[in-house]
Amino acid sequence: MERFLHRYSELGYLILRLGVAFLFFFHAPQKFYGWWNRPAFPLLSLRGLAVTIELIVSPLIALGLFTSYAAVLGAAEMIGAYFVVHNALGSLPIANRGELAVVYWLVFVYMIFRGGGKYSLDHWIRGRK
Repeated sequence: MERFLHRYSELGYLILRLGVAFLFFFHAPQKFYGWWNRPAFPLLSLRGLAVTIELIVSPLIALGLFTSYAAVLGAAEMIGAYFVVHNALGSLPIANRGELAVVYWLVFVYMIFRGGGKYSLDHWIRGRK
């Protein structure tokens, strides 16, 4: 099975990138507009900075453009989210409801090292040089 699926690994990575970008994007209006029964925050605040990062990182990850750099920003935001929002000092992610921030952080760290992959603008631009 692994040998069969390996030939589709780049397609799987594209699906991962698109899915993460899609889900990550919706955290911005949640914070800024207060959608989904959450409080709204002003743009000139710490969570406003998170909104800006989410609005920048999501399309870049989806397109595979400057993927590693975008993933660094996303990973940095997730570190901030874990320690600021989830008050994580001395607590496990399951206890402070920070497991989503940890999962996003892990995926972004993977993307930092992996880059955009075969189906990305990064790959297309590199091929033109």
